[in-house]
Amino acid sequence: MSRSVGNKSNHYASNNDSEMDHLDMANTSDFANLLASEQSNTNLRGGISSMRDESVGSNRNSLFRNNSSSSLRALAALSTRPPTKSQSLDKRFQQRLMNSAQRNVLSQNENLLLCGVDDDNTHDEKKNNKDTHSAGTIPNPYGGESSSGPLVNTSDFSNSLAFVGTHKTLPYYLDELTTNSFAPQRWAPTKNKLEDMLHFCGPGWLIAIAYIDSGAFQADIRSGATSQYRLMFVAFWTTIMAMFIQILSVRLAYYGQVTLAEAQARDVVSNLLNYINWFIAEVTIILADLPQVMGMGIALHIFFGWPYYYGILISPISTMILLGSVQSGMRVLESVVCVFLGVTALAIWVEMGLVGVDGPELAKGLFAGFTELEKSDVFGITGLLGAIAMPHNLYLHTATLQSRPVKRKERIVRQAVKYSCLEPILPLTVAFLVNIALISIAAESIHGTEDADHVGLAGFCNFFKSVKGGCAFWGFALLASAQSSCITTTFAGQYVMDGFLNLKLRFEIRSILTRLAAIIPCLILSIMFPTGYELNHAVNIVNSLLSFLLPFALTPLVKFNCDNRYMGKYAAKGSVRTLLYAFATLVWGFNAYALSSVGGGLFGSFVQSMEKSVGKVACIVLEVVIQLLYLGWNWHCLTTPVSEAMTPLEVERPYDDQFAIL
Repeated sequence: MSRSVGNKSNHYASNNDSEMDHLDMANTSDFANLLASEQSNTNLRGGISSMRDESVGSNRNSLFRNNSSSSLRALAALSTRPPTKSQSLDKRFQQRLMNSAQRNVLSQNENLLLCGVDDDNTHDEKKNNKDTHSAGTIPNPYGGESSSGPLVNTSDFSNSLAFVGTHKTLPYYLDELTTNSFAPQRWAPTKNKLEDMLHFCGPGWLIAIAYIDSGAFQADIRSGATSQYRLMFVAFWTTIMAMFIQILSVRLAYYGQVTLAEAQARDVVSNLLNYINWFIAEVTIILADLPQVMGMGIALHIFFGWPYYYGILISPISTMILLGSVQSGMRVLESVVCVFLGVTALAIWVEMGLVGVDGPELAKGLFAGFTELEKSDVFGITGLLGAIAMPHNLYLHTATLQSRPVKRKERIVRQAVKYSCLEPILPLTVAFLVNIALISIAAESIHGTEDADHVGLAGFCNFFKSVKGGCAFWGFALLASAQSSCITTTFAGQYVMDGFLNLKLRFEIRSILTRLAAIIPCLILSIMFPTGYELNHAVNIVNSLLSFLLPFALTPLVKFNCDNRYMGKYAAKGSVRTLLYAFATLVWGFNAYALSSVGGGLFGSFVQSMEKSVGKVACIVLEVVIQLLYLGWNWHCLTTPVSEAMTPLEVERPYDDQFAIL
């Protein structure tokens, strides 16, 4: 597996080189070595070598003098990633970069005005370049004052911006710069619209598998078994909401060139808050993986009659085998997931057709089901919301889109956003139809039976018999959805860890860690309660918890898309912004209500069933504390301005091969 130089060096965090967090004069040899490598490759990408050869430092003056285009590209790369608070750029080294590049550029009569350089020639250049940058200023992507100077008007930069002069911290990816021959060619529109559209196909299908994973199956079955058709509207509106969420993810990924985890990490006011956000994101990923582990155990029980814990124990092995088969690229992974999704959908649709559906009741549930809601339906609503609009999908989608870099011209970027916003519509529609089918099967086959409150992933096979070999179909649907979903949680976990902590692990290691965290509680439940009904209830609780945790990903995503300081002219405006903020507030408000509601299945139901005791008082106190923290976090996120602007649209983000899964 190919890795960038930074990855071959195992990154400064894994080399115990904590001193690399601060780039001082002693480390400028690393940068000089980078410039030397530029002589043989004009594309500056990827990670930085952590070599410590001091002898290179003596050559850096000649490198600056003799490699003007290299220094220009290096300066451009400096401005493509907002700084992390732990990385500070020595002022003397910063000035050395500016002065050296200035001498090189001016000696070749190139049009360049470095930020903060007070020189008569540069002021003349500014006058001559009014048409290039009419405002005469360069907006500072890090939230500070604007810098004087026009666009860097050279072919090497492709109209990128240089921001070295005003930054006190080390910008975007200087800690990870290298040449990367595996970077894909940046996309630009062709005359064939179908070809352009197909170029962006894939991430939507990868995301859609989370909408029909084992957790979603459990939510659908419980909804149909207990409420028949009246919660159909929840599945419908949650899918519509999911489409808008994916649009927000696309805008952040292409306009801002960041993943959601990276954007959150750069916006926090303290390292403690960053660790809290990372921990919450990791918890959502582990929770999302729990139903997949249980689904694996249930599927193997159907096929071989094994106890549930057998399948749970071997689930990491099958996941590792599948991960090993997709190392040839993101496209292969997306194809594998599409096949799994197709098999799952086919089996469920055939069963639905044979069972038969009450059309009028289904339509009533879709468009007017909310008129017949009961208190007990709150638990079912949060279950559907958490199982369909899973929080880790927001992190995953913003990351997978980075595997399709585009040329950084506004017209091209807008076109890429358009195609990428349209792409998830078909896969999410397929996922919605699968969810509708499962709810219908449960409504017709299970509703009104003695075990309606307990049937779920375990036990549903007994009602999946209209198709010949129906149990085998159901087992394969569970197996396919569980395997593909565990792959997506693995990658989402990697992107979360890298975005928040700047820490990369091998995907195999990441998969094992995530799966082990999910296996332990599943193993305990499967051994203590071999009937499987407790596994069903555990997945119900997991789905509600995922709904409760959704605002921790959704609210920041809405904030970044609506903030003028961050997105500039690409931010949502007017009624759209108001609608998005109302939408985020509604999701938080309903989950806060469900946490304490009697029919919510969490604190409200649990506390009500307790007799007066010290334990009951303790539970009430804990509930109040959680509600206050929940309110405080969301209020702080919505009301605190974004601390820095996004990277300018024209600046290319160096390609990171983790997004290609190479």
